[in-house]
Formats: sequence, structure tokens, C-alpha cells
Amino acid sequence: MKRIYLFTLLLCAFSSGIIAQKKEFFKDNKHELRLSYGSVNDDSYYDQFYYMQSYGYYSGGGYYPGYGGYYGSDYLGAATYSGATKTTGVFGANYFYNMSDLRFSFGGALSYSGYNTDFNNRLDDSKAGYKKGHNIAFTPMIRYSWLSKEKFRLYSGIGWSFYWDITRYKMDSKSGSSKNNNTSFGSELMLTPIGFSFGKKVFVFGEVNLGGRTGNFVGGVGYRF
Repeated sequence: MKRIYLFTLLLCAFSSGIIAQKKEFFKDNKHELRLSYGSVNDDSYYDQFYYMQSYGYYSGGGYYPGYGGYYGSDYLGAATYSGATKTTGVFGANYFYNMSDLRFSFGGALSYSGYNTDFNNRLDDSKAGYKKGHNIAFTPMIRYSWLSKEKFRLYSGIGWSFYWDITRYKMDSKSGSSKNNNTSFGSELMLTPIGFSFGKKVFVFGEVNLGGRTGNFVGGVGYRF
């Protein structure tokens, strides 16, 4: 019986030591720096109809007699069509502060992505114009760790992206060439249903984001100090 009591006391002492060690680690390493790369959804990430709408020929996308072209989804009656939007993906730099309760983290992300869409003549597939742009965003975030271990964390989060779109547009037609540069500002809610990190001081992470401008499927490396 004494041996059982002794074993129980040793087990409790060992468990307390592990918990204290974990709390001590996060007490001394509350800061996180992350570098990330993510994918984007071309259909929702960029406003495909912005420039044609700005000229007022047709709100919502469609055939534009002034240009003889169409911007957005393909339209058989148009003289031009748009190719696929090519993107750089989303590059990000993040900072988080981990609360001493090991659950909540507060921080933000600075992200960048570039994109390009070419417009082609339907008759001979020659290039008729382009739209090129840069998207820069700042996203404050709050995260909650459902599972918080020293080397593994499972979390969800919420944030709000404030972003700048810097775009250049050019379209050639028989009547001449049209160019336009534009800078716009917007904001969008971002949700992180699931994310994880694995590692202690140096760690890797991955997460899924809905909305915002940090990327849909994101991965990267981080450092705690």
C-alpha cells in the first residue's frame, strides 16, 4: 500500500513538473514571428469586373461596343476574351503575442500578392491588352488554441484584412488604346477554422483561411522567443 502511495506521489510530482515546464517555456517565449506562403482563389480574390464597370458601359460585366471586348467570363459575341489570371500566391510576415494562459494569441499579418490577366483578340488570339496589379494587406488577428502543447498547437482564429489594390489596365482596339492606373482600398472579414503548429522554438505551421487577404491554404515557418 505504501508503494502505491509513493508511486502516486511521484507521478503527481512528475506531471506537475511537466506542466510547470510548459508554462515556463511560454512565459519566457511569448513572442512569435512567422513567414508564410499561401494560395489564392482567383474568382473571389480579385474584382474581375472593376475596370470595365468604371467606364460605365455595362454594370456587372458584359459586351462593351466601345472596346469590342469582354472582361471576365468568356462571351461568344465579344471580339476579345480574357485569359486566366496568373498570381504570385500570397507572401506573408506575421507577429503574434501569446498570452500566459496558453490559449489566446493576438497579432497581425502583412501580406503581398501580385496578379496579371491578359486580354486576347478572338480572331487571331493576339494580345489585345492586360490588367496587372499588386495587393498589399494588413490583417489584425485573434487566435484561440483548442489544444496547447509545448510542441503542438491546434487553433482557430478571426481577423479583418485592410488591403490596397494597385492596378494598371491597357486595352487596344481599332479606335485606339486605352490605359488606366488605379489604387483602391477595401476590407474583408477573415476566419481561420483550423490551423496547427508543430515545434518548440522553431516550428512549422499550416492553416485554412476563409476570406481576407492572407491566402486560402497557408503554410510556413516560425520562431518563438
